[in-house]
Amino acid sequence: MPGPEGRPPRYFIWCPSNGRVEAPIQRRLRWRVHLEAICEDVAEALGCRQAPEMLVPGRVWSLGRSGDPRFPRNILLARGLSWPDAARVVGASRKIRVANPPILLTIGRLPPTDFWGNAMPAIVPLEAVTDLVDKEFRVDLAAAEAMVAGHELDARARKPRAKTTRRATRAADIDKLTQALRDHLRAARDHAWTAIKANKEPELLPRPSQKQLALQLGLTPSAVSRCLNDETAIELRTLWTAATDIEQTKRYRL
Repeated sequence: MPGPEGRPPRYFIWCPSNGRVEAPIQRRLRWRVHLEAICEDVAEALGCRQAPEMLVPGRVWSLGRSGDPRFPRNILLARGLSWPDAARVVGASRKIRVANPPILLTIGRLPPTDFWGNAMPAIVPLEAVTDLVDKEFRVDLAAAEAMVAGHELDARARKPRAKTTRRATRAADIDKLTQALRDHLRAARDHAWTAIKANKEPELLPRPSQKQLALQLGLTPSAVSRCLNDETAIELRTLWTAATDIEQTKRYRL
């Protein structure tokens, strides 16, 4: 807002505890992510043989094929898949919806599983496999490999069969539990940052117990336990562990 006569403008931020609070202009500065640099670093870490190519401006990039046998498909990177125009963006990139879906590294929240129809790519959330170590960008190849392998197993389980199999039922239960833990982590993250912005020590929201999840989702406690012990439920098991760690909770982005 304009300052008193002869003085510079004043700037304010919104505080959940104190309402409008005056703040110096420096606190309103924002970092701008260099997406092309991220693509180049990820492509190099995965052993891709070509320079990244932008398929949809600012949204989808092709990283090409990797020389690493653990990543046998085309590799793409995309952002904004939960945004309102996501269907149009995916449709504009013919390399995503193909007969042999690619490995798709994602930035930001994921769309629902039925968004992909019968051609779901191997989803690898970028934040789950990358980190900054001593100011150096690192990619956890073992974690990425595990997610791709998990997708392959899930894809086989999702193939149409004459009758609903036990594996298909568990895959559906895993999807329900994964979504419930995503919702919990988002709430826990917001709770922690509200405390931090109020200059308070962040507290971890209690993770729901297996019994509570069973009641919430209409499952049996034994079904919840089997899902959490399923080796193919990579994201579910990762979220289950992250929900007990305040630092991972604060960094959660999906």
